[in-house]
Amino acid sequence: MRQLSFDDRLLPDDDDDITPKPARSKRRKSARTARKPKEPERRSALRWALRRMRWPGRRIALRGGSAVLALCFGIYLAIGGNASQFVDSVGRGVASLGADVGFTVQNVFAEGRHAVPSRTVLDVLGVQRGSPLLAFDAEAARARLESLDWIKSATVERRLPDTIMVRIIERQPLALWQHEGRLVLIDREGASFGASDVARYGYLPLVVGEDAPREAPRLFDAMAAEPQLFKHVASAIWVGGRRWNVRFDSGLEARLPEGDITAAWVKLGALIEAKELLKRPVAAVDLRLGDRTVIRMRNDPIPDAKTDQGTT
Repeated sequence: MRQLSFDDRLLPDDDDDITPKPARSKRRKSARTARKPKEPERRSALRWALRRMRWPGRRIALRGGSAVLALCFGIYLAIGGNASQFVDSVGRGVASLGADVGFTVQNVFAEGRHAVPSRTVLDVLGVQRGSPLLAFDAEAARARLESLDWIKSATVERRLPDTIMVRIIERQPLALWQHEGRLVLIDREGASFGASDVARYGYLPLVVGEDAPREAPRLFDAMAAEPQLFKHVASAIWVGGRRWNVRFDSGLEARLPEGDITAAWVKLGALIEAKELLKRPVAAVDLRLGDRTVIRMRNDPIPDAKTDQGTT
């Protein structure tokens, strides 16, 4: 779990006083020096009423639910019985009162954040240091976080008196997908994301093809049966919406069948190890025919284009 640091833009203004205020003296002021209380404005009537519930030391103990309900009912009648206006007034008043007694945002903690920058998280949360904590909409902030392509899911909580807690589950890159002339990351669920971050993930295998993100997890699960061979995979091409061609860093291309690709991959691994095909000038290994395997060397004649089109 990491604490996110507010940048200069989020720091309170110079005229904001965030230092603890000294306790009020219990000695009563004389009638001569006592100030006449200001008449509260109409728009802050709720705030004025709630302030009457303060105890010494600026602490609030909301005890006695019946008293609170009675106060709210009085405010409801005072504003003419308008329900929506009443809810808005209560919300604003409680948030403002909470800020007055110290319920303001001072800390933001994030758990599970690795790829998403902390500045991005703070910007999406939309909070500043000193903002009223009770006015912060955690559910709306969660929805905004989950709109980021890197974030699979998120939870956001307010924790009194001054903290916002964020838990993030980020997407895990599985491969790079080449699509419409650009590269993006994909995960096991087939979601594409992180177009601006592909340079950091150049070590991942490349997949090509319209439905490659959806089919890639099954291919990579099959490749896990031969992990040493998987290390040499450079790219995989989803061909004709039916099967894969896998290209290795040596230049060899393996043409896998439509059916059991796990069995074909294990067979390919045994063949490559036995004949050291990655060290030889092998152009292709064709595993599409169940009863035989065809190996084509680089100096072999290239098949006629018309013939090859019928065997994709």
